[in-house]
Amino acid sequence: IPLFGSRRRSYLILCGATGALGWTLMATVVNSGTTAGVALILSSLGLAAADVVVDSLVVEKSREVSVANAGALQSLCWGSRALGSVAAAAFAGTLVEM
Repeated sequence: IPLFGSRRRSYLILCGATGALGWTLMATVVNSGTTAGVALILSSLGLAAADVVVDSLVVEKSREVSVANAGALQSLCWGSRALGSVAAAAFAGTLVEM
């Protein structure tokens, strides 16, 4: 279902905003277990929904290439995800040390 005239871009923006809202709440508003749970659910919802949108893009692109290249595309996605996780962990570690 297109949202604001776009099939996927608007959903990615909405998912990013949801995740950012969850983490912003975690940093500013959380003072109990309940509010922490709500903030974590929002951030997880944003991440999970964005993952679904990106996976749909991978499926769409996989249909356009050969079977051998479809596997390479999936490997690229997982490798990029792993590299991003390592980079985020390194960046978060430097923030904790400040």
